[in-house]
Amino acid sequence: LPEGTQRAQLRITAANGQVIKTVELTRAGEGQVNVNTNDLASGTYQYSLLVDGRLVNTRQMMVVKK
Repeated sequence: LPEGTQRAQLRITAANGQVIKTVELTRAGEGQVNVNTNDLASGTYQYSLLVDGRLVNTRQMMVVKK
């Protein structure tokens, strides 16, 4: 996250666009986020990075449970 960022979020959505989980990001600079997926069913989800209300990027992730 760039220095001076006021608010940043990682937003996880289901295939239908429903927001499943939102993670507030608080540290500037590079890093990683561990997301607890225990409450998510197996499937494909999208996660989006929002910085100061603007969409930066969206990617897909798969949750696979045995």
